Amino acid sequence: MLKDNFIYNKNLIDSLGYENLIKKYNLKNNNYNYAIFYALSSLDKHIKQVKNSEINAQDLLIGDYFSFEYYYLLSKNLQKLHIVASAKEKLYTILAKNNLCTADIFELITELPITFIKLYNKELLKEDISNLIKTFFNFYYDEIQFLCNENISLDDLLEYGEKNAK
Repeated sequence: MLKDNFIYNKNLIDSLGYENLIKKYNLKNNNYNYAIFYALSSLDKHIKQVKNSEINAQDLLIGDYFSFEYYYLLSKNLQKLHIVASAKEKLYTILAKNNLCTADIFELITELPITFIKLYNKELLKEDISNLIKTFFNFYYDEIQFLCNENISLDDLLEYGEKNAK
């Protein structure tokens, strides 16, 4: 069903530490994994669109295509689909805001990885949350600064994460 030119962004998955999560937590269900990869690739397209302040029709459609792919992959398990769709709804609501705060950025960083692990009925460890914060912050530094009214530092996010990680 998948077309090679519309596959999820494999470099993104590796750069943000998702491959490490798969190994560490022994996450072997390809439908769950690919669903999260498509959800993350969709989010990536939307984060970059917000920063660029222009909506490119092709990027918007590819982002939507990625969403349809994760719907398809989870269509036989509506409970899991609901979990991912709820996470994406939360993330889109955050992206639609003006001037994000530290709490918003923390949610933007952690919502999908927490959801990913939740699909397997496991919990993400605090140390992994800190690692995800670091990789996401470095990967999306310019986008984070653009989305925020204030300058948010990595230390701010790590401190927030230490206090608020579930």
